[in-house]
Amino acid sequence: MPALGRAAAPARARLGPSLRWSDPTGLRGFDGLSWEATALARFVGEGRTESPVHPLEETVSIIATIDQARAQLVGS
Repeated sequence: MPALGRAAAPARARLGPSLRWSDPTGLRGFDGLSWEATALARFVGEGRTESPVHPLEETVSIIATIDQARAQLVGS
């Protein structure tokens, strides 16, 4: 497992005594990246320079939100 460990690619999570989640696909570790690679290959084959699923503007917005959350966690 890479340096980030299992937290980087969880197959299940427990968030308290009654809230649990398990990945229904059965994929483990980084196996799910194959879907991303397949999508990338399709988009490149179509001549796209940006994903129609997650355009650059949306991705930048998500990263900004994650950075804000991280700053709040570190600051607390």
